[in-house]
Amino acid sequence: MTQLQPQTSNSIFEVDRNCIEWLDTQQFKSVIYVSFGSVTIITRDQLIEFWYGLVNSKQRFLWVIRPDLVAQKDVEGQIPAELVEGTKERGYLVGWAPQEEVLAHKAVAGFVSEVWKLGIDMKDVCDRVIVEKMVNDVMVERREVFMKSTAEMARLARESVSEGGSSYCNLDRLIEDIRLMNVAGAK
Repeated sequence: MTQLQPQTSNSIFEVDRNCIEWLDTQQFKSVIYVSFGSVTIITRDQLIEFWYGLVNSKQRFLWVIRPDLVAQKDVEGQIPAELVEGTKERGYLVGWAPQEEVLAHKAVAGFVSEVWKLGIDMKDVCDRVIVEKMVNDVMVERREVFMKSTAEMARLARESVSEGGSSYCNLDRLIEDIRLMNVAGAK
């Protein structure tokens, strides 16, 4: 068994780009991306149940497990060896991923999130059987529907960070605001 270590809470997470290299080695549309965003907190038991569901689905997965995802009081404890082995066989865990790049990657067939309406909404679902069924629903049974949703989300993500896109423009506005504050402060 592997020890689950307590982590400190971060407000800004370091992106792990190694996951892109891992995705590059995966087959076309063979990976499900799992991310609960930047604010969701779960218990250790919920993490373990969800993890079992992913491993038991027999699907490849990229899972973002932020340093502060698990409630502090619940972090200590053993991770069952079968989860570690199942993850080595078909999963990849990261602390934070370059989400736009992941969603646009050719290996990603679908994703699981706590809030988005594209993909699976996993809010309040932490039963391994349900997680396994929902993952297989995306990857096998309703694959075509979810692949279209994922392609649309990837297109929107690319647009938002391209010149003229919403994220691009917001960053430009932020930079301009900072410049104006510096100019005003220098007077």
